[in-house]
Amino acid sequence: MNKRDQFNTIYNQCFNNVFSYFSACFNSQIAEDLSQNVFMKIWKKILETDFTMPQKPMAWVFRIALNIKNDFLRDKYKSTGGDFEIYDKDILTDNSSVVDNGIAIETAFSMLSFKEKEVLLLKSYGFNSKEIGDMIGLSASGARSRISLAESNFKKYLEKCGVKIE
Repeated sequence: MNKRDQFNTIYNQCFNNVFSYFSACFNSQIAEDLSQNVFMKIWKKILETDFTMPQKPMAWVFRIALNIKNDFLRDKYKSTGGDFEIYDKDILTDNSSVVDNGIAIETAFSMLSFKEKEVLLLKSYGFNSKEIGDMIGLSASGARSRISLAESNFKKYLEKCGVKIE
């Protein structure tokens, strides 16, 4: 497989998940920019090295995405002293409109901390606790704990938004 085919394979398998990961955490412009950065880095890696396709391309791509996200946050924090908005916070402005479960789910998700969103998104993409832990610098049990707490908080926020949890 040539370099372009390798890149296209990875891009086609991973782009939507990477973009939705960034979109859940940042506003759409930042999500688009960070997603492009991920795939530019991948393209450069493929071009500059004797590249072999990773066994788990999604895990490899998400490791790159997490590093780019961390670099972005670090740079933003340094340049603004921590005073910046990265989320689209105006998802819901009137509690009476929490009729649609889709809006309630989006709202509840937006109430989670960045770290909670991160582990829930990674879990939803099919990564196990060990893989998630490896990506975010925790042990497998630490990742399981963070996932459990995030799930608990998500359920609590869903109930606040009017969704009945059984």
